Amino acid sequence: MKSKINIIIPAIEVNPELIGCFNQLNKLDYNNFFVTVVLDFHKNKLISKYKYKIKVIVTGKKNMSLKRNLAVKKNKSKYIAFLDSDAYPSRGWLKNGEKYLKEKKAD
Repeated sequence: MKSKINIIIPAIEVNPELIGCFNQLNKLDYNNFFVTVVLDFHKNKLISKYKYKIKVIVTGKKNMSLKRNLAVKKNKSKYIAFLDSDAYPSRGWLKNGEKYLKEKKAD
């Protein structure tokens, strides 16, 4: 089985932009990934069911780079992708990225 890609998304809270990002990830032509979202706080707002797993880490008020580093340490994955909470990746984003990394034997 291929190693899953961990998409790390640092954010302050669950808001419409983050939900839009989750919705766009649901449209990817790639299924072998999970999402780690790192939040300042989480008021138990519902995060809908998606075709992928979402892990939530609550850190309190931290800067985005510390949140990314924490998520990397907590979830070991062969590949890690970083995404901003207001980003909407294209359908082939992960598929193309994985192909490139394998062809170039990159880390």
